[in-house]
Amino acid sequence: MNKDYPVVLLCGGKGTRLEGDRFSPPKCLIEVKGKPIIWHIMKHYASHGFKNFIICLGHKGDMIKDYFINFNMKNSDLNIRFEGGYSNVEVIKQNFSIEDWNVKLVETGEDTMTGSRLKKIERYIETDLFLMTYGDGISNVNLSELLSFHLEHGALATLTGVHPRSQYGQLNMNGNLVTSFREKAILTEQYINGGYFVLHKKVLEDIAEDTLDCVWENEPLERLVYMNELFVYKHEGFWQGMDTLKDRDFLEVLMNNQEGKDISYV
Repeated sequence: MNKDYPVVLLCGGKGTRLEGDRFSPPKCLIEVKGKPIIWHIMKHYASHGFKNFIICLGHKGDMIKDYFINFNMKNSDLNIRFEGGYSNVEVIKQNFSIEDWNVKLVETGEDTMTGSRLKKIERYIETDLFLMTYGDGISNVNLSELLSFHLEHGALATLTGVHPRSQYGQLNMNGNLVTSFREKAILTEQYINGGYFVLHKKVLEDIAEDTLDCVWENEPLERLVYMNELFVYKHEGFWQGMDTLKDRDFLEVLMNNQEGKDISYV
């Protein structure tokens, strides 16, 4: 199994439901358990041997660049010596495991939609297959099994189906008597798109080079369905997206509870 397939991360959206002001970080840099959510996603992929990343930048991409350029510095104890108008920075203690990642940071446009962002990084994909996900969801999906599943069915695309959580408390009743109540219950009879795709590079061929408004979840995925080229890998384990600050707080709780302990890189 080829673990050199690149992992494409869509991190260009504005995340308007999460940002409080113009100085707040982009969605993928919002922290959960003291680390940006993008770090959690990349650690997950790396724990399965996928360590080549292509990050699609857009809104506040400079902040994402700054995070990776200064990754070592941000996670280390430093000694700074000021002499003759210059400063000499020395790492005196690293407070993290050294990551053996290769990260490409690609500007894909401020207002570019998801499908068009994928088209803009096509030239950096040198293999027939690539993996892709969004920069705002944490899961314990078995990525090695996901890739094996894709290779077995041989179609152009696989997405990971996950069970959503109810936004409201779920009641079980006997007549008018409430027998149980579950807040944010997982809806086990439904599946939604949880991201975590495996894709053949051919899926990008029909996206126009100069378009900015192609939404991956609309016409490209619909075309794959029409062609019988889209399969779903059903994931029954942990998954949680982060669209709002309330979601972030809930994800923090989950990551600190038993569900978070099931994540492979923890």
